[in-house]
Amino acid sequence: MEKNNDKCVNCNPISEIKTEEVVAVKVTVGDGTEKSPYMLVKQYWTKSGKFIGQFKI
Repeated sequence: MEKNNDKCVNCNPISEIKTEEVVAVKVTVGDGTEKSPYMLVKQYWTKSGKFIGQFKI
């Protein structure tokens, strides 16, 4: 466990790690308005088509 000025950086130990295949897609989302501007994101999907999540890039 790493410590940073006596604060725990990783207090929750990892109990399992495994590699799984996903589909990663770069896509533009939003409709171009002030409330919903265009934004490039990377989306992750399972191979069976279930949306996992996305991150702004």
